[in-house]
Amino acid sequence: MQFDPRVPAPGAMQVPSTGAPWSPPLPYNEVMHSLRRMSDLAAAGENLMPVAALPLYPRLLGRSFAALLGPVRALYFITGVRAARGLAVLRPSTGLLARLLRLLLGMPLSVGEMGLSLRVEPWRGAERWQLCFGTHAVAIEQRPLPYGLLGERWRLVELRARVLVEDRALQLRPAGAALRLGPLSLPLPLGLAPQLTAEVRGSDSSLHLRWAVRAPLLGLICSYEAELGVDDGARGKSSHGEK
Repeated sequence: MQFDPRVPAPGAMQVPSTGAPWSPPLPYNEVMHSLRRMSDLAAAGENLMPVAALPLYPRLLGRSFAALLGPVRALYFITGVRAARGLAVLRPSTGLLARLLRLLLGMPLSVGEMGLSLRVEPWRGAERWQLCFGTHAVAIEQRPLPYGLLGERWRLVELRARVLVEDRALQLRPAGAALRLGPLSLPLPLGLAPQLTAEVRGSDSSLHLRWAVRAPLLGLICSYEAELGVDDGARGKSSHGEK
């Protein structure tokens, strides 16, 4: 089946326009009640109201967010500062041009096993992610886009993805890319755009993350796998004992 970026993910909420006012995230129980209510409205054919108060991933996934395992929900239910740490294995790029694009994204050129820590916080309806591979720090921004898409900005490049839940795991599927300079955004042709894929699975106490960016004709730009533990306090606040 060919991907149509105009079709949102199942259960995805409508994203307010850039000029819409932003509200602080709602508590967990209110979020889940809102998701159930909005899903019922959608099933009845009623118009949905913007849900800027929801955290980013519940907003994109809608009711499907509840299907994620507890540790995954704990990391992606962002209403305050969230932290995780563990080990990552970085893979090499496939060629000189791929290595140059890797530098453009801000990823380290070093490969192999190294420590990984991350810090996430909500920011004006989006999220700021700070990753540290060993001693190499990377800052990215994730924001909601129209049609239920996610925008993940790495310096001047915004990678775009469709967010799904499959087998209780979070999945990102490629949906294009754009060059970003301040408020300006220039979409890249699909035949040239880097492609983002990711998968986050949870166990009783940890997360397994796979993340990769590839480009047509160039192959693998950067890729890593990581095993992470979410802070206990954060997991307890967002999972509410669910598994």
